[in-house]
Amino acid sequence: MRVSLIALAFALCAPTLAVAQDCDQAPTGLIPLNELGNQRYRGFPGGLYPKSSNGIPPAHTKLGLKLAKSLTPLDKAGKPSATGKIVLLSIGMSDTAQEFIHFQRLVEMDFQSNDALVLVDGAIGGNDSSKAVFTKQSYWALVQHRLKKAGVTAAQVQIFWLKEDVVSPTRPFPLHAQALRDLLAKTVQDLHIRFPQGKLCFASSRIYAGYATNKLPAEPFAYESGFAVKWLIERQILGDKSLNPDSKVGKVKAPWLCWGPYLW
Repeated sequence: MRVSLIALAFALCAPTLAVAQDCDQAPTGLIPLNELGNQRYRGFPGGLYPKSSNGIPPAHTKLGLKLAKSLTPLDKAGKPSATGKIVLLSIGMSDTAQEFIHFQRLVEMDFQSNDALVLVDGAIGGNDSSKAVFTKQSYWALVQHRLKKAGVTAAQVQIFWLKEDVVSPTRPFPLHAQALRDLLAKTVQDLHIRFPQGKLCFASSRIYAGYATNKLPAEPFAYESGFAVKWLIERQILGDKSLNPDSKVGKVKAPWLCWGPYLW
């Protein structure tokens, strides 16, 4: 299965839907995680992966490629089928939905994308990470409804794009980012239970929020959400058994994790 890299590249550059913003606000002066290098933010190293690196460690890459190569069209019962589907499901809040809609349109226009690939937007406005984890009946019922509307089932979901946050964090850094990391960990564990065929999960943090005019916390909370994703992925890479993606190591508890687009 191959998702067109051209479509992906354009999707990462696609603007989100118009929202209230004030472009005259002063810049934050914050440095993106992938540009921090050996610098630190409030004592914590940057980079998207361990050791301040922006590259996926070789062993983790090897496992991810192995799982990617094992993706195959599945029927509605989750059995391999030449006429089956490979579902990529987004999980998150309104920002996630807005960005995923653009991605869907680009993939639909790309003649190189796999005909078996079905993109389903499971991101729902107003549902932050705490609600996705704890208000399960309301959120997951809507996700199931969208899968059914797309003509697919939970048994056909094999790939995820996860972009979540807590709408109104109040605790200082790193406490709020650590809390989000733990909520994201519960979410990916839940994904494994709800979608047992799911193998790959690409995670993203929030976009730059320095131009926001609403009353919700913007910066530096949006920036700091990147550390939550970074720490989540690091936990798996460093061997956290509660996030194990490799059946050869032990019981699988979560899909394989890595960064999707770093959007900040």
